[in-house]
Amino acid sequence: MRFEDYSQYISNFSHLDRKLGNEKDISGYYSKWMAKYSSVFKNCKARTTIDWDVRTSKSLKEVFTSASFYKESQLAKDYNSWSAFYFLSYYSLFHALLANVYLLPEERLESLSEITHSKLINVFHATFSAAKPYVVNGKIKELFEVLRYAREYYSYHMPFNDFLYSHKEINRPDLRLPYFLRCCFQLASLHSEMIEKAFQKHGKVVRGAAQLHRYKKETFMRAHSRVHPLTGEYILDPSDEFRIRELIAASGPTSFVINLEHYCDEFRSYVGDRSESREHPQVSQQEIYSFVYNAIQ
Repeated sequence: MRFEDYSQYISNFSHLDRKLGNEKDISGYYSKWMAKYSSVFKNCKARTTIDWDVRTSKSLKEVFTSASFYKESQLAKDYNSWSAFYFLSYYSLFHALLANVYLLPEERLESLSEITHSKLINVFHATFSAAKPYVVNGKIKELFEVLRYAREYYSYHMPFNDFLYSHKEINRPDLRLPYFLRCCFQLASLHSEMIEKAFQKHGKVVRGAAQLHRYKKETFMRAHSRVHPLTGEYILDPSDEFRIRELIAASGPTSFVINLEHYCDEFRSYVGDRSESREHPQVSQQEIYSFVYNAIQ
């Protein structure tokens, strides 16, 4: 039995299937997490349902962020923009990890937008790579630390000669990066389906009760935006404003598969900052979407 056999959708969990490799471990992993998520939604309060709607939507947004940074890092490398390459490569993995940590019941939602980098990798590694069954290869932590080192090297001690990429202690890190990104995307997608299934069995959709409007907006904005340092206000893009209206109308966590096409429609579709020169190469919306889609479906 594979993880796909537990899904009600056409989903791709091939990296996870191969890592665990046997029916017993796959079944045990699925049962353990279904029990955890079921306990979240049994007799839960409305605010818990709202929180998990925000968690699952934010998780998928982190996947798109990760994919965007990865594709942009490859463009930066093509043009020998090494400081940008290391920055974008590191943060592509950072956001892939964060997509999963947002789905951990033990982590408080209000704290995740300010999670430290060390805590992020330690929580992810302890949960998914250091505890049986090991669903993600533990070398993901090594890659994270190498990319962090290279990013910080260029940020604080920029070399006059670009020698790091092929150095034996760095060793072309982007050759390993896509595999680990796909693992993280598939893992978050799997967990989003388990959350949706547990909610459908034990939870209840929270409709547009007026007394919860403020909580819904504040919870969403805290996860999806930042307070401007001068005005003290949140700045939201049009897709976030639309998403808040959806959240106010009805709240309940949904899987990546359900939201993927909608996210694609919203992703870089309304407005966007543009360089004055249209001749410069850029990463297309389709390249990013395809990277996400091919990983999880």
